[in-house]
Amino acid sequence: MVARLTARVLAGLLGLLLVQCSLTIDEEALGGEHRLDCASDQKECEVQGVPTCVGLRDPRFGCGQESCIPCNLPNATAVCSGSYECVKASCHPAWEDCNEKASDGCEAPLNRDVANCGECGTVCKPQEHADDVKCGTGHCYIRQCDDGYLDCNRDFEDGCEIAKNDPENCGECGEPCGGVCCAFQCCDGVCLEQACPE
Repeated sequence: MVARLTARVLAGLLGLLLVQCSLTIDEEALGGEHRLDCASDQKECEVQGVPTCVGLRDPRFGCGQESCIPCNLPNATAVCSGSYECVKASCHPAWEDCNEKASDGCEAPLNRDVANCGECGTVCKPQEHADDVKCGTGHCYIRQCDDGYLDCNRDFEDGCEIAKNDPENCGECGEPCGGVCCAFQCCDGVCLEQACPE
């Protein structure tokens, strides 16, 4: 009787061991890493550490590229194209895609690019008597005039239009030479009550 009971207990324990072994099969040892069965328009990526099937039109996981690195186009918001590539959806404010290359996103800073000032193709060209031209807040402006000249009307198109010997703008814009009894002259940006020296 005792022998039969012992045999039954041993058989039960052996059965439990066999069941436990069947639940802990080493998948890598039997054929490699387990992969999800994703649809044709999906790929496997880790989402918060969990393998998950994600869509090939999701820029957060790099669209159709092999890796799961997010689409990252400089100064642009990215989407996935019909061929599952990362492409520009829109540019960030004050940036534009002037060269129409998807790889570098929106490469032109319209607020400060002298070759694309305010919009693509608007060039800040050299102006008369202007020593240095720049682009600021999307507008071309003269940063510095040639010696002896002033930009008094702030009109970029006519450059530095006033000579410093102008009696109405002597040395500085809006500083005229004048007097009640005497006729002043502007000589090299300085008002004199006499003719300019030779």
